[in-house]
Amino acid sequence: MDADELADPAGGGGTGVGRRFHGADARIAYDESVVAASILIAHLGSNLVLLLQDLDRGSEFSLALTGVGLKYADFEGELKRRLK
Repeated sequence: MDADELADPAGGGGTGVGRRFHGADARIAYDESVVAASILIAHLGSNLVLLLQDLDRGSEFSLALTGVGLKYADFEGELKRRLK
């Protein structure tokens, strides 16, 4: 799973920004987002604010994660495990 797949789980090849989900696809996207957010909260705690600030400045997600001490590969691996 790469960054595009995380942002666009339907496999449309884009970032998923502005994408519209309907019905079951919307429910799956929201459920996956909850899992991803819970991982970030558990690992980052109050540093989540720093991650969001980096993202707001335009940082790439994987680089912003590294900046707050979480490797993208570790985040991705935990997300994959939880979504099984």
